[in-house]
Amino acid sequence: MGILVELLNNAYKYAAANETIAVLLCATPSDLRLSVSNSGVEISKDQLSHIFDKFYRIPSHNPWKHKGTGLGLALLRKRVEQLQSTIIVSSDHKWLTFTLQIPWSIEQDSLVFLPNWDAPTTTDQG
Repeated sequence: MGILVELLNNAYKYAAANETIAVLLCATPSDLRLSVSNSGVEISKDQLSHIFDKFYRIPSHNPWKHKGTGLGLALLRKRVEQLQSTIIVSSDHKWLTFTLQIPWSIEQDSLVFLPNWDAPTTTDQG
């Protein structure tokens, strides 16, 4: 599953009825930022510091008793790191926000993702 789809699924899964899910895309000269937020949820700083840990689940934020292993956000962060990007989470004023930051640069009408990813190579020692 793609990173954006996973973030949207997570927001939908844990947003209460009549709450809002928002997506924001912002481009700066040095990075592209994609934020997915949902209202109605606030998580303590202590809990936020563990949110990407394997098998970590916040029991007080699962009123619908969704089943899961606690691996979704850990795997998501691993995929983000494979893209040499970062993901941060914040919780403030009843909003939970995940922000994906992808490094890039814009040079004379062209887009260059940084750093330059090398394609996997294989050697055949026949």
